[in-house]
Amino acid sequence: MSRLRHLITNELDIHFMKSEVDELFNSYNLTDSYRMKVNTVLSELAYNQLKYAKKGSIETSFFKQASQLGIKIKAADKGPGIPDIDLALRDNYSTSGTLGLGLPGVKRLVDEFVIKSVVNQGTTLEVIIWIK
Repeated sequence: MSRLRHLITNELDIHFMKSEVDELFNSYNLTDSYRMKVNTVLSELAYNQLKYAKKGSIETSFFKQASQLGIKIKAADKGPGIPDIDLALRDNYSTSGTLGLGLPGVKRLVDEFVIKSVVNQGTTLEVIIWIK
């Protein structure tokens, strides 16, 4: 249906991405709760890319499966990778001195969550939020 792809290299890219996704939201007449959920997920994934990989890409797409609308977000980078995904998904675990709530929080906000990471090669994360 609709797809946006953004290269994330700095904070301005994140704001631009969120603004474009917000415009797309307007065309689908979705509630503010979905808008906040998607913006939170986009922010967390993009800031992680800047913090750990220095850059990455995020693709946001709206699609229909049967009669249900979904929002798919795919974040990919060629950063250092995540050595222990299970550990990274635990609340309060952080390698950078933050609260360690980012990835676990994203996982709680979405309906489907898949993360693949190879040390020294990068990380790809795909999530889906179904509109109910």
